[in-house]
Amino acid sequence: MSERDELLEDLHRKENDLRLRLDKALSSIGGIAARERDTLGDAVGGKRLDDVLAAYECREEAERKLSEAEKVIQAFSSLSAQLDGIIMRRRNAEEELRKLSVRLGAMIYEQCSFSLLDRDVFAPVYQDIEMDRKLTDLSSAPMLSRLIGSGKARMRKMGEEGRFISYAHIALSSGAVLHGDNASALLADASRLDGEEKDAAAAAAELRARIADSRDRVRSAERSLSSLREDVKRAEEGIQGAELSYGRFLYERGYAWVGSTTPSMLLDAIEETLGIHEELDRAVKEREMAERNAAAEDYMAMMEIEKGKIEELEMEKARIDREIAEIRQGIEEIQARIRGLQG
Repeated sequence: MSERDELLEDLHRKENDLRLRLDKALSSIGGIAARERDTLGDAVGGKRLDDVLAAYECREEAERKLSEAEKVIQAFSSLSAQLDGIIMRRRNAEEELRKLSVRLGAMIYEQCSFSLLDRDVFAPVYQDIEMDRKLTDLSSAPMLSRLIGSGKARMRKMGEEGRFISYAHIALSSGAVLHGDNASALLADASRLDGEEKDAAAAAAELRARIADSRDRVRSAERSLSSLREDVKRAEEGIQGAELSYGRFLYERGYAWVGSTTPSMLLDAIEETLGIHEELDRAVKEREMAERNAAAEDYMAMMEIEKGKIEELEMEKARIDREIAEIRQGIEEIQARIRGLQG
């Protein structure tokens, strides 16, 4: 790209930037005037003002619908996050209750082994104690019976944790009283954790129901989100166009409505627009002058080309004239020879 073309491109870019700034300044005039319409009076602008106000209402409605859709989605996300938190708390409570129940069940087993607890309430514990005693008291039994009993004892040992947990459940569900401060404290902690786990389970069930009920609305909101955002974008563009039209109308007729009561903010916007307009006029003149100079340079270059063609043609003409003269001289010599032959 030549230096001249770069200059013209820069001038065009500068002019376009100024036109964009001018449109923005005119839109600012239209927006301020619309917001200050109570001061200016509805008579200033007429239909153009009505178009701006209608565009505002259109945007407000589009933003309202978008906000509603986003709130539905946010509420669903919040419910899901709450459910995740409750599930985590429930798992923690279950795990703490499991560990505590093992300790509590071991204490219950020990107290039942000394017949300290109610036999009716803790009947399964007493049955297990009796079974354990039988399996460990096989010294006089036949070898096969001792082997079988030893295997059963190992199996029961492997399931000991589950049995202890079941003993704790008996204590929790029956409301039985245990002996000793440690056992009572463990039972109280287990009761608290059991309540927390049940509360968490109920809360999780409620949240799952609410999530299930809102799923269709959330899906609908998610599907409409893109189109609603486009609606807001189009509404913004509509406002820009309406404010620009109204602002240009006011700017071109400022002499008819600007007065002592005109808001200072609006006067500042008009002054800024005047400055941009003057700058744009200078930029247009500068660009037009550069284009005229460029056109003149192009014409001059064309003239030089045409002059070159003329010079080439004149040189060609001189060569042809020389050839013609030579041919004529040859003809004259031939004619002289003919006359000599006839003489």
